[in-house]
Amino acid sequence: MKCPDGEQVGVSTQLLVDPRSPRFVATVVGVLSVVALYGYAAMTAVLTTGTVSFVLLAVLLPTATAYWLARLVF
Repeated sequence: MKCPDGEQVGVSTQLLVDPRSPRFVATVVGVLSVVALYGYAAMTAVLTTGTVSFVLLAVLLPTATAYWLARLVF
């Protein structure tokens, strides 16, 4: 891809999300953790997926609300 001035643009500048961003890394780690937790719950009789869902909602819902409020306030 070329810039208006004719300079070549690298692939990393074409990405919509920076893979080195702390928010991106945290999101990827969070998604992989949730997948691992549900996989563990599905393969063992220790946890049920309902219990995992309840705990994740109990943790992530207040976290998301606090993040949203902090963005509004600050």
